[in-house]
Amino acid sequence: MYSRVEIINKIKTIEKCGGVYKWYMTPEGTDLLGIPTEGCTEKDGLRLVYIGLSKNMRMRLKWHCEDKHLQSSIKSSALSVLRQKLNTLLTDRWDGKEEVDKFMDQHMKVEFEYLDKYKEIELQEIVSNKLPLNARNNPNFPEFRRNLSKRNGQAKRNSLEYLAP
Repeated sequence: MYSRVEIINKIKTIEKCGGVYKWYMTPEGTDLLGIPTEGCTEKDGLRLVYIGLSKNMRMRLKWHCEDKHLQSSIKSSALSVLRQKLNTLLTDRWDGKEEVDKFMDQHMKVEFEYLDKYKEIELQEIVSNKLPLNARNNPNFPEFRRNLSKRNGQAKRNSLEYLAP
């Protein structure tokens, strides 16, 4: 597993091919954000909270680790979905890049695997794991995810209002 900073430092060595990645969080991090984790997969003392896929692993991990939280990406919802959710839970806005970076550095690690059939594998992983931060194809933690979805929409509006000239 790699920290956000380790991914940034090795980004040029990560292949531009498809695969699945998994984000894990410390118990302290899940408690701080109020993320339910009952039944979540645990590895090395961390809890699996989010799984994603990409046809270009290098670009996707770079996006999740370094997204700039620009007004244009907030407005178009092009901000990393993982970072949107973390920012919502931390600040009720989407424009807090530094807060998300700090949180990820202290509480999160990622692992990834290159796979040809990454779409099928991601769906299998989502169905077979309890993942509080995944929305699509996820039957687990419905009340938390519904509440987070509402908060997420308001967080976007809060940021756009704050960043408006």
